[in-house]
Amino acid sequence: MTHLHSSVQTPMRIALKQMLANFDATHILTLAFHEQINMTRATAKIARWHNHAMHRLFGRRCFQLPSNQTIEFLLLPEAGNANLHFHGLIRVPPSHLARFENYALPHWKRIAQKGTHDFQPIRQTDDERDQWFNYITKSTLAETVFHSSMVHGYQEPSLSIAPAVDYQIPNRILTKPVSAKALHEPVLISTENGI
Repeated sequence: MTHLHSSVQTPMRIALKQMLANFDATHILTLAFHEQINMTRATAKIARWHNHAMHRLFGRRCFQLPSNQTIEFLLLPEAGNANLHFHGLIRVPPSHLARFENYALPHWKRIAQKGTHDFQPIRQTDDERDQWFNYITKSTLAETVFHSSMVHGYQEPSLSIAPAVDYQIPNRILTKPVSAKALHEPVLISTENGI
């Protein structure tokens, strides 16, 4: 996987940065495994971690709550010369931030035994945010975006499908409803033009 310098702006990278900018995040999140792992196993571990955190923080009906009242994330994978890991954004309600830090973050180590995480408040200035978005999207040859709505447990009450990842990008929309059977799989984003 090629890493892009912050000055290189491909159409895919611009679209991903716009998606990150539109995401109402409170923190930056990196989840690392520090072991050889494929995308299916990695996303399954993230889904397991997210499910445990959701149930612990919000109770057994956690997936029936509106997404703005729970934990929501948007992660992009990176591998290259390193083991697969994910960079992205997460929103944690302020009312649950202390519990998230005390339970969910340490619980990552139980899910990914060799794993580590980086969790810090999102920067407020445009320059700082742009630096982070450049860092998160430095491996934009990947076409996978993993959103928390793709985790098993989310259901649209009347449709039995997960809420779609729906972020407007000029002339494109990154959206794909995910069936209840495939909630743990990442959405692959691709078009004829390769962006």
